[in-house]
Amino acid sequence: MAAGIRSAWRRRLRSVDDKMLKPILSVLFAVTLWVCGSMAAVASTGELRMGMLSLALSADPHAYINTGARELSAHLYQPLYEKHPENNKSFHVVKSGHYSGNNTWELHLFPGEIHANDIVFTFCRIKNYPDTPSPFAPNLESITDVRVGGETELTIVTKSEDSQLLARISAILVMKAPPHWTGSYTGGRCDGAFAYDRADLDSGRVTPGTGPYRIERFSADEIVMVRRGGKLARLTPWQRVVQLRLSTEESVRQLLAGTVDIIDSVPDGPAAHLAAVSDTKTAYGYPASFVFLQLNHRATSSFVANGAPNPLRDKRVRQALSLALDREIIATRQRFDPSIPTAQISLPENPLYNDGIDLRADVDRARRLLAEAGYASGFTVDFLIMPGTAWIADKVEPMLGRIGVQVKTRDVGPRFPGLVANGEFGLNLNVSVVDQTDIMAFVRSRLASPGIAAGFGSRNQGQYTNSQLNELLLKIRSEPDTVQRSQMEQQAMSIVTDDLPIIPLVFVRPRWHLRADLAFTPRRDNRMLVWNIVKAQ
Repeated sequence: MAAGIRSAWRRRLRSVDDKMLKPILSVLFAVTLWVCGSMAAVASTGELRMGMLSLALSADPHAYINTGARELSAHLYQPLYEKHPENNKSFHVVKSGHYSGNNTWELHLFPGEIHANDIVFTFCRIKNYPDTPSPFAPNLESITDVRVGGETELTIVTKSEDSQLLARISAILVMKAPPHWTGSYTGGRCDGAFAYDRADLDSGRVTPGTGPYRIERFSADEIVMVRRGGKLARLTPWQRVVQLRLSTEESVRQLLAGTVDIIDSVPDGPAAHLAAVSDTKTAYGYPASFVFLQLNHRATSSFVANGAPNPLRDKRVRQALSLALDREIIATRQRFDPSIPTAQISLPENPLYNDGIDLRADVDRARRLLAEAGYASGFTVDFLIMPGTAWIADKVEPMLGRIGVQVKTRDVGPRFPGLVANGEFGLNLNVSVVDQTDIMAFVRSRLASPGIAAGFGSRNQGQYTNSQLNELLLKIRSEPDTVQRSQMEQQAMSIVTDDLPIIPLVFVRPRWHLRADLAFTPRRDNRMLVWNIVKAQ
């Protein structure tokens, strides 16, 4: 039976049959009650233990960013600017910034231990990142010059008018410059020396962070952070020591035993049992995680035989794929509760939301569209799935199959980013956090043609191109008038929903379980950060 429990947890991202789930969960619940008796007392004062679905691959804030890396780096480094002041206990480096005209931004920093030169160093480190480009690099492409005007004053000059620059660079994590570092950012280039390699940052031998914590121990299954002294981050969380652990099949038992304090991504069955235990509570995040099918729009692709045309370049085929999908079914019986089926990038409360878009599947119409496009017998396509999305892939595959589209599903694990970047897919199942206050950021990076402007198309691995959309996105970037910009954003969204460069599926809402004597306030970006976890009143 223990093996059955482990197997169920390994398949925690898949839908599980009730007949299998019920006995497994009954035994799990009985064993945990037998082992634990009741909830253990509060963890030792000043310590917090967090069970997480994924841990960082590196403590370097400018390296490849996975979910675990984003959460770790947010504890070690301050972001340049906070776009969402409603986030509980936000902190950041830039106090205010404004566009002064003539392609120029003026930034004013909070006074303290982080200086304007540290931002110049951070920008240069990102620009000169060795081996593989930093994921933050595209956000700096429009910048030509960065000038220091004292410890708290910074001037940024761009190639052309860029009214959205501060929002685009806000998430860059600021690192303290080495002592006596001298460098400059002029003409779009940096002449300062690169500093701090990943090994030193992972080991904690160097600690150039600007956040409230530093690395004490870093490994594949556990990360330990210790609170810094001083007032570098202007924030002193009550948690002196924080352990980040990889969430496993033991996490529910550990929560009940009091050896872990908060866990994320618990499957529905164990979550239902936890809800019945008075010594635990549940917190729900925002439906910010957008799940969608990314399509390969290249003229020729690895899944098309003998140089035949790529069927995904035909709009009728894309419409057929979308009509084949029953999003209500896709949104049910999964580990995020509740989820929102969607056929667009906007949530209902967003001004860009179009309530005229029909979510219902229409298999007959989908088949007719395929026949009109010359694919009455369907076709076969490679289907890469992002790690953690198998529960959706299991539903998408038969839905496409009923219109004759046979998918060859490939769960490639950590190879997923590289294969997608190389265009080695027909479809891929992807997840992205969409900021509903700046949906155009998603459209610019995912759907603009690569290279038309700095940062545009940086994640358009499907090579989608639409000249009308490109033109609108360029105008939106430089339009200072809010009303005019909003109208152009509506036009851009109409193009996206009509042309279907990607196929939206669902917005998911994460869920956390924690000790009853703690309180957790979720953020808009759904990060699990320690200063959002407090002792319950």
